[in-house]
Amino acid sequence: MAGYTRQSVADIIANAVIKAAPVNAEFNAIRDAFNNSTGHKHDGTSAEGTYVPLIADLDGLNKVTVDTASNRVTFHSEVSGAAVAQVRIQDGAILPAVTNDIDLGSSTLEFKDLYVDGIGYIDAIVGNLTGDVTGNVTGDVTGDVTGDLTGNVTSTGTSTFTTVDINGGNIDGTVIGATTPAAADFTTMDASGNSTVGGTLGVTGATTLSSTLDVTGASGFTGDVTTVNLTSTGTSTHSTVDINGGAIDGTTIGASTTAAGSFTTLSTSGQATLATVDINGGAIDGTIIGATTPAAITGTTVTATSFVGPVSGAITGNVTGNVTGNLTGDVTGNVTASSGSSTFNDVTINGTLNMDAATTATITNLSTPTNAGDAASKGYVDTELAALVDSAPGTLDTLNELAAALGDDPNFSTTITTSIAAKLPLAGGTMTGAIAMGTSKITGLGDPTANQDAATKNYVDSNALLLSGGTMTGDINMGGSTQLTNLPSPTLGGQAANKTYVDSILGSATAASASATAAATSETNAATSETNAANSATSASNDAATVATIYDTFDDRYLGAKATQPATDNDGDALITGAMYFNSTTNQPFIYGSGGWVAAGSTVNGTAQRSVYTATGGQTSFAATYDVGYVDVYLNGIKLILGTDFTATSGTAIVLTSGATAGDVVDIIAYGIFEVANHYNKTESDARYALADDALALAIALG
Repeated sequence: MAGYTRQSVADIIANAVIKAAPVNAEFNAIRDAFNNSTGHKHDGTSAEGTYVPLIADLDGLNKVTVDTASNRVTFHSEVSGAAVAQVRIQDGAILPAVTNDIDLGSSTLEFKDLYVDGIGYIDAIVGNLTGDVTGNVTGDVTGDVTGDLTGNVTSTGTSTFTTVDINGGNIDGTVIGATTPAAADFTTMDASGNSTVGGTLGVTGATTLSSTLDVTGASGFTGDVTTVNLTSTGTSTHSTVDINGGAIDGTTIGASTTAAGSFTTLSTSGQATLATVDINGGAIDGTIIGATTPAAITGTTVTATSFVGPVSGAITGNVTGNVTGNLTGDVTGNVTASSGSSTFNDVTINGTLNMDAATTATITNLSTPTNAGDAASKGYVDTELAALVDSAPGTLDTLNELAAALGDDPNFSTTITTSIAAKLPLAGGTMTGAIAMGTSKITGLGDPTANQDAATKNYVDSNALLLSGGTMTGDINMGGSTQLTNLPSPTLGGQAANKTYVDSILGSATAASASATAAATSETNAATSETNAANSATSASNDAATVATIYDTFDDRYLGAKATQPATDNDGDALITGAMYFNSTTNQPFIYGSGGWVAAGSTVNGTAQRSVYTATGGQTSFAATYDVGYVDVYLNGIKLILGTDFTATSGTAIVLTSGATAGDVVDIIAYGIFEVANHYNKTESDARYALADDALALAIALG
């Protein structure tokens, strides 16, 4: 790293001579200290600068401060126009500046993994905890636990579960329902000893007993009960008993309360009168059931060629064939009608209503639903959906398309409100930054009234004199000290005259007046000079020829303005060495030598030409017209080094080695170069040409 140390011990004293070498060395040291890649590093060592105790934005409201007294680093964010402390980092802790104020992540921006080797103190976990939890969880958990729980659940107090699904393992040393008995459903319940049930035991499914079941109270079994011996000292009531072996001896079945009995084989030596018969197999042949006194028949399957008369009571099982007449009562099972229409006043379906998609069957004539559980017709649904979609375009008529159009942003209202707040209203406002128009234009401007108002092209064209010229409608007040420069000699009556032209006129007038006086004085000598005048006339004629020759020589040497390089002089003769012309295309003078035409001037207008730019972010190239090797570049007032900080080889642009920062000021100064052609010095010129203030000699020279 390049730090900064003072290069000279001398001070700059007022009115003293400042030498370039030490000042340049000082500026180079400062430049190197602020180099973007090798500058100083603020590490507290000599020449590197002290440590930086504050990092902040321009207004100091978003910042990082170092508190030496408290040995901590504090991060601040701007809140309502003030810098508010958010988080502090100190020995062994990262703390919020205010308790219960800082969120870690958000619903849209989440941290990835959290590694904590210690204890996490959290007042509450609100919401769902989704994902695997590996390790021990100590403390109360309020809410649902979804997922596999691998490991032990140890509770020193009481854990309350509304529903527990235990699919393996053991429940040891625990009385289920000891304090408050409740219903328990088991797929399989095994007991190695005696099972004592003090209340009602309801069993659904097959029951196999290999030991003693002591039940005090009512017991209900739904399903098969398999046991070695079933002994009851009191009365056992069984809704249905399936006895597949042994004998029932000394017992009247239905003695107290007659009921139906189901037998595989029922044999009787005499007439058997059965109030209720449950026949589960075999056949009843040659007998009319209910021939004398018709009564209800209860059977698992009743097959007949037809039923005549009303059928009342419950029918359990399938009914195959047409049913003519009213069906009164509940129907449990399927109703299949191959043809015709079935009319039901009220139908309750506890299972699935299968409309058989392979057919064209539908549910028709549904009324408009009024209750939440009412079925809806296609027309009602289509009408409601059409009202919901209304006239939305095809790409925005589904909830998914609407969500996609909103960027799947659940906080779209907040997002768009925040975005709009950063925009300039159509009614106008104050910009806090620059507007870079590029090649675009700002149109519709009104005429400016204040000094800082933007002006239109029409306003500028109408109120300012263009660089290309124009007609003034008022006076030009030069202020008494400012001058008009570069005026050519006038050729028309209404044109302004430069000083040289005026001086030449006034000089001739003075000379003419002096000559008149001299002529009056010499009148007495006129006769004497007559002969000399005749001789002078002859000499003047000769001088006129000389002047013509001199002019031709001048015309051969200075050819005037040309759009392209001439191949001959103005007389069509070969060019002479030292000939000159002005190229009106490149605005440069040229001199002719043994190698041809050579530029005698610079592409720079005058002795120097300056271009100033405000850089955009990362910009490296800046347009400038210069002669290669004669250009200086300054960045924010600091002179850059040619070949190190920038290159200038094209003559039309300079290129920075590193891109500039937005807002940097780049100042380019191009210097004009000149070559002096063959010329006369003052003595040679005075001897060769007549002076402008010698009117007589000039008149003689010009004939």
